[in-house]
Amino acid sequence: MTALTLRLPEDKHRRLKALAQQRGVSINRLLDEAATLLLVEFDAETRFQLRTERGQGRGVERGLALLRQARESEPLNATVPVGLGKGTEVKGGYGGREGNE
Repeated sequence: MTALTLRLPEDKHRRLKALAQQRGVSINRLLDEAATLLLVEFDAETRFQLRTERGQGRGVERGLALLRQARESEPLNATVPVGLGKGTEVKGGYGGREGNE
């Protein structure tokens, strides 16, 4: 496992912390889940691109348009309070429920 230091504005850190608390997970777990969703989307698009290059399947343009549409939509919508502040640092690793926040 790799540790990661992520620099975020303080308000974004507070919002992520509120979202994580609402979901009952640590910030590390929340960011891990977000990264997983982004990678799943990337992998699906990559597989689809490879298949289209090989000429498999019909509706290639329609499929590519749907992938572009999905990429442009916001995958991680959340309603959390907005904080104010200059900046904070979230130190990484993969922590427990209350760790590394």
